[in-house]
Amino acid sequence: MNRYPHTVLIQKPDDADLTQSNPWDEDVHYVDVYKGKCRCYLNAQSRFRTNKVMDSDFCVTIPDPTMIDIGENFKVCVKYPDSPSKNNWNVIGYVKDFVRYDRNCLIHFQVIKENMIAEDMPAK
Repeated sequence: MNRYPHTVLIQKPDDADLTQSNPWDEDVHYVDVYKGKCRCYLNAQSRFRTNKVMDSDFCVTIPDPTMIDIGENFKVCVKYPDSPSKNNWNVIGYVKDFVRYDRNCLIHFQVIKENMIAEDMPAK
């Protein structure tokens, strides 16, 4: 079994000052900063707290310790290999926490909604 079966795409706001950008603003443009393999799973504590997957936190493990540092307002998009629609990103959210370990990186992100519509998909 593939240990990292999912695909992740990380995008950053294309602004000079990242602290001024609002991820919920429709005028924010994003540029790709990383794309690779990952393992994505639901944070069970947040699921029990909210009782809704839509408002829960997800966690992504990326087996690349040389990945660039990312911060808040970065967009995380995850695609599952067993998805019925191969062109859609299954989970899209915004970074809440980023941790780098010796062998991998761990990202916690908040999901805005699942089963995104076409307008919400990244260009690639």
